[in-house]
Amino acid sequence: MVSTSSSAGLARHVRRSVAWHRFREYVNGALWVLPTAAALVALAAGYVMSQVTHDPDSLIDRLAFQGTGDDARALLITVSSTVVTVIALVLGLTVVALQLSSTQFSPRLLRNFLRDRPNQVVLSAFVATFAYSAAGLYTVGHWTRPGGGITPVLVSAVEVARRIVRGGADGADTGIRVVRDLEGVVG
Repeated sequence: MVSTSSSAGLARHVRRSVAWHRFREYVNGALWVLPTAAALVALAAGYVMSQVTHDPDSLIDRLAFQGTGDDARALLITVSSTVVTVIALVLGLTVVALQLSSTQFSPRLLRNFLRDRPNQVVLSAFVATFAYSAAGLYTVGHWTRPGGGITPVLVSAVEVARRIVRGGADGADTGIRVVRDLEGVVG
């Protein structure tokens, strides 16, 4: 015969196991978990990069962004606005396609889309890029006179490298319009 304390312990263990399984199932099926984690990592990376100091004659100085604070701000605004546009467009079109497809095929299509790891990774990359650029905008010396202030060169250099890897200056016109609109506010 099983004692009462061991059966209570077994029941607690089963409840914890079921709760853990339910939590893991929710996290695997939620589209927001991985992008949120990526945004937090990008914010931490932006903070760390803005705190790094370097010697003027070092290798980092030759690889770092050589522009002014205004140039760095324009670059980061361009990247931020472009990435937000891409996220909105891609998610909007995807939701419409999923709605049309799920009525014709099966509602499980949406669940399969949300669970698909490549979809989560791509969305995470876009959200992390936006978070990194927005955090970089905060650290670029916008609180002083126009043209002055600090310019975290590593934040800007990493963003330039990411733009090169991602394929160049797509969306630059949108960023230029945003910079022109914000000149009076930022400067």
